[in-house]
Amino acid sequence: MSDTPNLPDILETLEPATLPRLRELIDELLRVNQQFNLTAVRDADEAWIKHIVDSLQGLHSGLFVGRKSFVDVGTGAGFPGLPLALAQSDLRPTFLEATRKKCDFIKAT
Repeated sequence: MSDTPNLPDILETLEPATLPRLRELIDELLRVNQQFNLTAVRDADEAWIKHIVDSLQGLHSGLFVGRKSFVDVGTGAGFPGLPLALAQSDLRPTFLEATRKKCDFIKAT
């Protein structure tokens, strides 16, 4: 049996206000992605699993216990940093990304 939480376990650990914000993030990612190709993921369900759920797995890893800041190196369109920051408001990410369009998306989001 895996120690990795499944989707319902992850969702149960989030504050109620977090889910709508994560949905907004996915909606905005998919909207901007149509014009600027931020990610190969084009489907909302796939984006939810590959970007949100995968990002939130980090909360259960123990890596963020007692930490208030982290660097998301090669963040792409802001994953895992954006979902982690939305899910745990005391975390302060620093995003490191070389592609301007992805940096612009993160800044705008």
